[in-house]
Amino acid sequence: MDGAKDKSEKREKRKFGVQAKLLTYTLPSVVVAFLVLIFFAFTVSKSSIAEKTTALLQAEGKASVNQIEAWQNENLTTLGTAVDTMQYLKMSDEELLKYEAQFLGTYEDFPNGIYITYEDGTVLDASGWQPEGDVTQGTWYIEGVGHPEFAFGEPYVDSLTNEYIVTASRYVEKLNGKGAVVAADVSLSILAEVVSGMEVVGDGDAFIIDTSTGMILAHKEAELTGRTTAECGDTFYENIYQDIVAGNLSKISYASAEGMYMVDIENIEGTTWYLVSRGLEANIYSDVTRLQIILNVVGIITLIIITLIMKMVIGRITKPIESLTNTIVAVTDGDFTTDIEVKGNDEVTVMAGNMKEFQTVMRGILGSIVKISKQIDDQAKSSDQVSSDLYDSANGQAEAMGQMRQTLEELVKSINVIAENATTLAQVVAETNEAGTEALQNISTTIGEAAEGKEGMVSVTNSMNEVKDGMQVLGKSIGDVGTAAVKIDEITSTIRGIAEETNLLALNASIEAARAGEAGRGFAVVATQIKKLAETSTESADEISELIDSVTRLIGDTVTRSEQSMEQINESAEAVFAASDQFNNIYESIERTNEIVQSMIEKIHNVNDVASNMAAITEEQSASAEEIEATAVNIQELADTVSENSADVRNDSRELASTADTLKNHISKFTI
Repeated sequence: MDGAKDKSEKREKRKFGVQAKLLTYTLPSVVVAFLVLIFFAFTVSKSSIAEKTTALLQAEGKASVNQIEAWQNENLTTLGTAVDTMQYLKMSDEELLKYEAQFLGTYEDFPNGIYITYEDGTVLDASGWQPEGDVTQGTWYIEGVGHPEFAFGEPYVDSLTNEYIVTASRYVEKLNGKGAVVAADVSLSILAEVVSGMEVVGDGDAFIIDTSTGMILAHKEAELTGRTTAECGDTFYENIYQDIVAGNLSKISYASAEGMYMVDIENIEGTTWYLVSRGLEANIYSDVTRLQIILNVVGIITLIIITLIMKMVIGRITKPIESLTNTIVAVTDGDFTTDIEVKGNDEVTVMAGNMKEFQTVMRGILGSIVKISKQIDDQAKSSDQVSSDLYDSANGQAEAMGQMRQTLEELVKSINVIAENATTLAQVVAETNEAGTEALQNISTTIGEAAEGKEGMVSVTNSMNEVKDGMQVLGKSIGDVGTAAVKIDEITSTIRGIAEETNLLALNASIEAARAGEAGRGFAVVATQIKKLAETSTESADEISELIDSVTRLIGDTVTRSEQSMEQINESAEAVFAASDQFNNIYESIERTNEIVQSMIEKIHNVNDVASNMAAITEEQSASAEEIEATAVNIQELADTVSENSADVRNDSRELASTADTLKNHISKFTI
């Protein structure tokens, strides 16, 4: 079991070989390098596209802002030139009206021309417009007072044209000798045209926001124009508005309900207007995303190809190592029969050649050890058998000598006792002769008494036979009583059943009597009495049944005891019969004893002569037995020494046999 376990552990260790290790160490490095390369390429591409996109957004934004600023400068320059002309020519109010009329319908951006409002509230407008209320309190007038040069104010929706316009105004200190604000209502349709005409990268769009009011002045989506950033339904607009107000124009990425946007914010000079151009990052980075997917697919395919190539190359490199490893594992398991193929001139080949030489040398050594171990094993088994036989023989001899010594000791003691008793034997014989005569007389008396006892035993045997017959009759009678009790119990059960049926009939009769009313009252009394009689019969039957059960139990006990008494009587009868037979035998033995005693008395006279001769002989035997006992003691000591030496030899031979078995077991693990 231990060997199999070791082999299993070695196989488990070999599962993770050189090829697996090389793949484990090399393949992750290649994968990591490839992932780093893909990540670097993706990052660089994304960064490059982000920079280029930002540059494009800025270029597109600045181009549009320049277009708007050019439009703005053109209009403001035109208006400024008109005011300079008015001042230079020192026109009167009539001349001013005529001059204003030249602008009506002339310029597309301000088709209503120019109008002048003096500080006293007088309005000069060639279109005939006369405002209501105090004009000097109007927003455009107040803004104009603050403009030394023409500038735009807050945009608003014209109530007449329903278009988004802005008032360009300028304060003139002396116009016709008075301070005045010259203004013109400029249409902002150009803003929508510019925004709609912009081609923003990433399928993006643009819009213009007025930071003074948070209003969208122009948007590619016309429905958002005129709304505040809070009314656009997307936090994107509110976040941009707040950053512009805070002066944070460096942020280029904003979150929207549609996704992340790359943004460029450009201020329109001379206004609080900002042109915001934006492109959806998902569209901008779509090429990068496709590139990443392509790189991932190509990378996976490349990794699979590299893995297969590495596996093939590493397999060819590690195949000799794996073959040599299997051979070494087989050798460690004791198998020297595997053949090692030596090819090439690298380090593995050198190892294989040395291993092959080692395998050849070990085969020769192990072959010699096998032969020697077989010889040692055979000799050890033979020596063990001989030493065991020697040990058994020595033990048997030592035991026999010990027994012989004990026998001789007992023999000497017995001879001494015989010698002592032989002397007294003659005296005993004489006394025995006299006692035999008396015994003969007593035996004659005993014979007479035994004859009388024999007659008494015959009488006892006859009496026991009569007692045995009487007990058998008693047992049969008790059995008959038991049978009768069972029949009485059956009759009682029948009475109980009849009583229950009678009780049921009486109950039915009472019910019918109750139905009959007054006519059945007498019948009800009879039914009640019958019911009581049935109940009394049931109770009596139950009492009889209980008595019968008690009698049955007593009969059972009596039967059991009578059977026990019968067994005891049978045993006593057998004992009496046996005693009678034995008494007859005793009587016969006494008669034979009488005959033997008479013969013995006749032979006692001859014993006296034999006892005298025995005394002389036993004294001579006692001396010889003492000499034999001394010799037996010496022989036993020698036998004990031989037994101890043979035990040592047996132990040594067994150790040699065990060593030979161990060597044989170790050698058997090797296959050559």
